Amino acid sequence: MDDLRMVFLQYLGETPAMASCTRCRLKFFTPRELLKKPREATDYLWGKFAAHPCKWEEAISSDHPRRLRVATSNVGICEACETRFTASGYLRDDPKQAVFDVRRKFGRHTCNRSNAA
Repeated sequence: MDDLRMVFLQYLGETPAMASCTRCRLKFFTPRELLKKPREATDYLWGKFAAHPCKWEEAISSDHPRRLRVATSNVGICEACETRFTASGYLRDDPKQAVFDVRRKFGRHTCNRSNAA
C-alpha cells in the first residue's frame, strides 16, 4: 500500500483504543486516561498519526524492488521476503544509530528467491 492513511484497529466500546498507519504499520495506542472519552481519544490518535515520521523505504534490487519497513528503531522488516533485521544490542538506547544499523543490514541483504513473494 502506497497511500498514507490511518485505520482504527481496536475499540473499547465506542472509544478507539488502537490505530495504525497503513503505509508503515506503526501502531498508536490510546492512553488509559482517555479510554472513557471517545472524542478525545480519536483526536489524540489523529494527532499521533499526523506527527509520526512514516518510515517506508525502497531499495532497488536487480530482480525486484525491495522495501524496508522500520517497525521500531531497533527492528526492520524486508517487505519482499519478511526477513527481520535487528539493531546491535549496544545501539538499542540510541534510536538514530539503531535505525542506521538496521538500514545498513538491509542494504547488504539479498532476498532468497524461495522466500521472496
